[in-house]
Amino acid sequence: MEKVVMYNLLPSKKVVLVILIILLVLAGGLWYLGRTPASVPTTPVEKLVAEVATQKKALKQYDAALLPREFTEKDLIVTTKTDTAILRQYGLALADTLRAYATPRGSELAALDQAIEQKNGAALETIKQAQAIHQEATTKLLATTVPKPAVSLHLSLLFHTSRMAYLAGNMAQVLDEPILALESANRYIRYALSFYRKSESINDFFTKNKVTFQPNEGIIFYLTITDDTTYATSTSQN
Repeated sequence: MEKVVMYNLLPSKKVVLVILIILLVLAGGLWYLGRTPASVPTTPVEKLVAEVATQKKALKQYDAALLPREFTEKDLIVTTKTDTAILRQYGLALADTLRAYATPRGSELAALDQAIEQKNGAALETIKQAQAIHQEATTKLLATTVPKPAVSLHLSLLFHTSRMAYLAGNMAQVLDEPILALESANRYIRYALSFYRKSESINDFFTKNKVTFQPNEGIIFYLTITDDTTYATSTSQN
């Protein structure tokens, strides 16, 4: 059963530290399992890697060079208009683009673990759903008209959504390419944490520019770190 933990837009250092420790410990475990072969496979991960390795000449490894390129201002539709109405319109468009993140969903890591233990491709639907969400957000962000002062914020969001989409795609291949999937999962959860913390900058931007919204115009970001803990952050302006 999921427990939803809400925290304000500017979480305390203690909360952030706890989240970071959970992520890094789990990431380290995934990296170790993905990179350290056992002489006699004992864990589900080791058994899967050994089994797939007997069927292929070589297993794919994670390659950072294959990550999506970083977008630049030239990739965006930028407007020099910066009046309040334009900024507010941008905020509403941003909320609409990111609204899929306002729906709590299952843990990608829990799904990965289940797929490995049960060798069940159906368990990967959670990961494929996340990949689709990240890809759709990337597409919409590229199609959004961005006021000049928001370019840096917008590029940061694109950086995260595009890379999470790519890494989730790798994770969905775990039954065929376990090493690639595990090494991608290691990085995915770090990008996910960074992305959800970046949502704080959305509020900071509009607050700095004195743009306000109605409570129902904000959204809440959900991040499931484990199968039973969900963290959420709100983008509501009030």
